[in-house]
Amino acid sequence: MMTRLLHKIQALTLIYLLGCSSFNNSSELWEGVSDNILRAVISEYIPYKEADGGDNIETSVKGKLDQRASLILASYIVMNLDKNRSSYETDAIFNNLMDEAIRSGKIINIDCSENNHCRAVGEYNISEILKKIESINE
Repeated sequence: MMTRLLHKIQALTLIYLLGCSSFNNSSELWEGVSDNILRAVISEYIPYKEADGGDNIETSVKGKLDQRASLILASYIVMNLDKNRSSYETDAIFNNLMDEAIRSGKIINIDCSENNHCRAVGEYNISEILKKIESINE
């Protein structure tokens, strides 16, 4: 009875450790906001027509990263901006700041397989947006 319990504990410990070790390998694939940086991750199939040229695939991936970053950024603003301070004026300000932030984006890592499935990470400087949220919320 005691050895069964010991075997179960060892098996659970092994499963836990294996799960943690596989998590550490993908730590670069986190997505969200840290300091002044927004990080977006995509993992998508890029259709052959879009992937025809070297520049074309990067342009397509950058566009998909920009879309993902826009969604994350819009959600971040909605969650962190005081609801009582929202107005048409603040919407216009944040739309302009979001456009600037998205234009600042850079592809940090891109990996495409031979069957056109790509995984990419992009980073965006959102320091001006963070400053504006803070100043409006004061």
